[in-house]
Amino acid sequence: MIWDPTMEEAIDDVVRAPESTARIGRSAKPTWRVVALSIGFVALYLALDRLSFIGGLHGIGITPWNPSTGLAMALLIIKGLGYAPLVMAAELLSGATLPIVSLSAMPVFLGSLVVTAGYTGAAATLRHVGFQTSMPRSMDIVMLLVVTIISSGLVAGGYVASYAAAGVVPWSGFAEAGFHFWIGDAIGIIVLLPLLLLLIERIKQRGQPVPRRRGDSPRPRHCRALGFGAQCFIGRIR
Repeated sequence: MIWDPTMEEAIDDVVRAPESTARIGRSAKPTWRVVALSIGFVALYLALDRLSFIGGLHGIGITPWNPSTGLAMALLIIKGLGYAPLVMAAELLSGATLPIVSLSAMPVFLGSLVVTAGYTGAAATLRHVGFQTSMPRSMDIVMLLVVTIISSGLVAGGYVASYAAAGVVPWSGFAEAGFHFWIGDAIGIIVLLPLLLLLIERIKQRGQPVPRRRGDSPRPRHCRALGFGAQCFIGRIR
């Protein structure tokens, strides 16, 4: 019997076909997960912005509290800085659909860019200084508060300046608008971010017993951050 090289290639293709199919299936699963995560994030981001749009100063997203910033920070800290474009897309959609005043594209784009860059930088800072999402140390809470206060202040200045340059916010009201935006974003992060981080950690540790050392308080330390954030929010809306 004469052996045909083309027959050998055909047999080899048949043998390798299941391996190729398995690789394609494995690569498709992460892709669908990313797509589902992206759609879910944008939908939740817009929903939070809509629900918290109460008393928007100058008809734009300057509100008493802004929980969507906490959601964005959670995504960037947990999933990584590579999700910054997704935050930018969500903020652009929110800036284009939420305001009750007529806006041009330039302030919406600049404001969204400032928000994305500011909180991506905040997440990068927390990751760089060794912030632990489970917040087992008091230092983690301190780092979160300090970075939140500084970053939200910087974002507030850039965001309000973008809309002031477009004539939406009068320069005479720059300080008031910046202060409102600063406090609203800071409260949104302090209230929602620890809660989301706690939820993710509980999901990761589900079914795994966590040994408690002698002298540890039965209440996790990160619950103190939740309590502090709740006090800030309650005091803000009174």
